[in-house]
Amino acid sequence: MARFVRCRLKQIPREANSKADELAKMGSHLSDIRAQQVVLLAVKSEGRSRENNAIHGNLHHTPAVGIELVIPAWPFDHWGLDIIGPFPPAQGQKKFVLVAVDHFTKWIEAEPLTLITEETIIKFLWQNLLCRFGIPQKITTDNGTQFQGRKTKEWCAKWNIKQIFTSVGNPKANGQTEVSNRIILQNLKTKLGLHKRGWLDELPGVLWAYRTTTRTSTGETPFSLAYGSEALIPAEVTEPTIRVLRYDENRNEKGRCLDLDLVDEKRKCSKGQAENYKKRMIKRYNARVKERPLQVGDLVL
Repeated sequence: MARFVRCRLKQIPREANSKADELAKMGSHLSDIRAQQVVLLAVKSEGRSRENNAIHGNLHHTPAVGIELVIPAWPFDHWGLDIIGPFPPAQGQKKFVLVAVDHFTKWIEAEPLTLITEETIIKFLWQNLLCRFGIPQKITTDNGTQFQGRKTKEWCAKWNIKQIFTSVGNPKANGQTEVSNRIILQNLKTKLGLHKRGWLDELPGVLWAYRTTTRTSTGETPFSLAYGSEALIPAEVTEPTIRVLRYDENRNEKGRCLDLDLVDEKRKCSKGQAENYKKRMIKRYNARVKERPLQVGDLVL
């Protein structure tokens, strides 16, 4: 420094002097510096301006519109359909699961499939829904071609079934089915662990567990609301309960007849509880709503 007439010290930010920074790191390396290379990234695009920052701001995650209370009129009146998968190919090259959930009883129907086509959708609706639970008034699905294809629409129109399609950006409109799908996936993961190819064998047990578990919204099991009485689960055979130890065929037949007589009353009480449960959920959700009124010409995402 003494040999210079005049000097000036200036700090250069690291991001503006990446080459010197890399050379300094390589100089302290134990290996031969000649074996190292400095890779510089050339960015040809222009930097983001303040105007772009203003236009592409943070997204608002608070809801802008509240939700309304919708309660099905009676059991098996409204079904929600969705597809889970693809899974690892199982026996018969099955890798998809078509799921249907009744919005009233929360009863779930599911079938493993190899391909998802309009023909398989129609066959599932006929065998699993119409032939077992009667003709529903409406079904809710996404906008997949297998659901809104010509054949599926004509078949639904033939049986006077109204199709409701969720918007592309709002799958929550079919929320009951989405929740059921999540429960199925979680239980399958718990059962299988790392052996994912055995999902086909575990699926019936997962569905049985779902059907015989009390749902918070209704206070009853889907099996009870569908058939009027509780199912005998494997745990009651392993560790016998009172109704197993004191089983009497004649008394059981009378109790079964009484359950069938009271099933409508049970469903009515369950409907009232589900309505109160949804009202509490809607109240909490709508408390977070922040209305954002828009005018013609406003910029929106």
